[in-house]
Amino acid sequence: MTYHLLTNNEVVYEASTQASSSLALVANQTIYVDPTFNMTGDSFITLNSIIFARPASENPLGISQARLTLPVQEWETYFDSLVYPSHVVGQYAKHIYAHLQYTLANMPNTFGLSTSDWTMIDAPGSL
Repeated sequence: MTYHLLTNNEVVYEASTQASSSLALVANQTIYVDPTFNMTGDSFITLNSIIFARPASENPLGISQARLTLPVQEWETYFDSLVYPSHVVGQYAKHIYAHLQYTLANMPNTFGLSTSDWTMIDAPGSL
């Protein structure tokens, strides 16, 4: 099972045309950077997500990205501290769930949305 975040209401995502739709935030990639790769000697995690407009259409439109970088220890503490719903089973599902929860709690204000404007949904398919 995988998940994504969906806005509770339609959002204007392009000012010039006033185009609007619901938006979906999808966990795209988690990158672990080994301390030997960077010159700082620190390990860190980068969480990359994509925001799509028209997520229910045949041609969803990628309109923005959320990229968050944090120390590995902070990520591991966060991951281990989450209380996962009973339907979030297995390491992959827990990872996607944690990725989205962390992104939701820490991403910059995008399109005037707050954390309460998003809902976690099961996403059996992908965008």
